[in-house]
Amino acid sequence: MTLQQLLSDLAPLAVSQSEGPVHSQICSIQYSPQFTLLMNTFRGVLAADNGEGELSARTHAFVAHVIEANAANYTAWHFRRRTLRAGFGCATSPSLLPPPPPPLSTTTNNNTANLPPDTIIQELEFTEEVGGTNPKNYQVWYHRRAVISMHLPSSDMILSELFYIDSVLEEDAKNYHAWSHRQWLVNDYTASCLESGVDLIKHEYETVEKLLALDWRNNSGWNHRWFLWNLNNDNDNDNLVVFEREAEYAKTVILADKHNESPFKYLRGVMSKLWAMVGGEGDELGEQIKSWVIDLRLNSTKSNDTNMPPPPSGAGPTESIHVLSLLCDISEHEGDSENVKSLCDELKLLDEVRVKYWEWRKQFE
Repeated sequence: MTLQQLLSDLAPLAVSQSEGPVHSQICSIQYSPQFTLLMNTFRGVLAADNGEGELSARTHAFVAHVIEANAANYTAWHFRRRTLRAGFGCATSPSLLPPPPPPLSTTTNNNTANLPPDTIIQELEFTEEVGGTNPKNYQVWYHRRAVISMHLPSSDMILSELFYIDSVLEEDAKNYHAWSHRQWLVNDYTASCLESGVDLIKHEYETVEKLLALDWRNNSGWNHRWFLWNLNNDNDNDNLVVFEREAEYAKTVILADKHNESPFKYLRGVMSKLWAMVGGEGDELGEQIKSWVIDLRLNSTKSNDTNMPPPPSGAGPTESIHVLSLLCDISEHEGDSENVKSLCDELKLLDEVRVKYWEWRKQFE
């Protein structure tokens, strides 16, 4: 059965010609006849049922073809979610249409419906197929989120989704959409997974350490580690053992390459949290970190750890901009204006790209 036969009773609806015939337009897009017919038919589907759109098994199957023709068509993705919520899932091929099921009960949340797990899994598989060639498509990632939200997912389903994200990150470890989707999963489902005996926080720490070991300059990985720490803030905010653990992790990476800005920024974040602690509880650890940074500047930072990746070409025992920058922040926090000015003068010589910034910062001391 062809698409036209499947929807033979619905009249295709062409684009409005209110701006004149297509042939008279200065720069009309030369769509293929097949694509034009597909989109005209889709407009006919949307106009059916007095403009509400026909929600059925056949239109659920049909819109899959619209998405495959243009995966960025957010109207098509939105319509597919409408057919899912109406109970017409698991139909992607017009020749394999199931009989129309009764509509599913929905909650007041438009993104939520009591979808069976099998339907969700099949829809995620469809989305994965489309996303394979569109790994940075907003619509694909949002659709996965919306589909998962249509059912209270099990811990197995959440882990499966995290493994899918792992596969995407293997291709591009800095895919913003994948990391954003990952953080949404962890943020929304950590509690429910823990009730099932699955510790997502522990799982994510292990995962992000593996990814960072492959590339210590992966800022997305550092951001995710910071996210995990802050997500667990109620338990970790006043736990100095956790502060020390995070500081040691950053210091270990710094010793591998003192010209890598990422771990320095992370260590700066650790110190910011220590400075904000009430009653000066973090002062001792803060002093230890400060002494370590000073020693780092004075001594060689070449690492003997064979498990660390080699530093980039050009990274050697020369002065590190990031060491001086962190010392500048520490001195500023302590109110040592003279040291801040001195460090800014040194940074002006080393950090040629940001000379104006260091001049600007110096004048406020």
